[in-house]
Amino acid sequence: MEGLLVFLVLGIIVGVSAGYNLLRKRMKLANLNRKLEMLHKNNNAYHVLKNVKLTNQEITIHSLVFSVYGIFVIQPEHRMGVIEGDVAAEQWLVKRNKQQNKFPNPLIQAKKKAKALAEVISLNEKHVHQIVTFTKAGTLNLDKAQFKDKHVVLDEQIETTIQAWKTPQLSKQSIAKMLAQLQTNSK
Repeated sequence: MEGLLVFLVLGIIVGVSAGYNLLRKRMKLANLNRKLEMLHKNNNAYHVLKNVKLTNQEITIHSLVFSVYGIFVIQPEHRMGVIEGDVAAEQWLVKRNKQQNKFPNPLIQAKKKAKALAEVISLNEKHVHQIVTFTKAGTLNLDKAQFKDKHVVLDEQIETTIQAWKTPQLSKQSIAKMLAQLQTNSK
């Protein structure tokens, strides 16, 4: 009977821990969403779409930002610890509490999503920019020389990263057309 009680207590602890981690991840994503919404509210030149499913590709994009400066595919990552990675590596590493865990290279994932999006909305890929964001729980330990033209940032840098593009690339009419095309594709 005592063993059953210990097993039950351990089960409760594991369940509460998993629930806490899930809640924390959702709160971090909500924080990113708030920052993107503020970008839209502060400057009507940006249109934000969340959880966009590309039906022909079976791909879901967490956040898209449409503007005359380009289309931004946002790839959020919630990793706690020191993040290390190589631009071309299939997997990256997160180190925390003397443990190391591998995870798929978010740049590769974002690139696939950007390519699929460009195909769906019939747009040249050079106008689709990928941005990978990490929460403050992660410390980026990346070779700056390798990542000079890649956009891997912390959540709080998302607005300034997007606003760094200053040269208009797209017309407002083409953006409206792409948004309509994307809504048709998502149904």
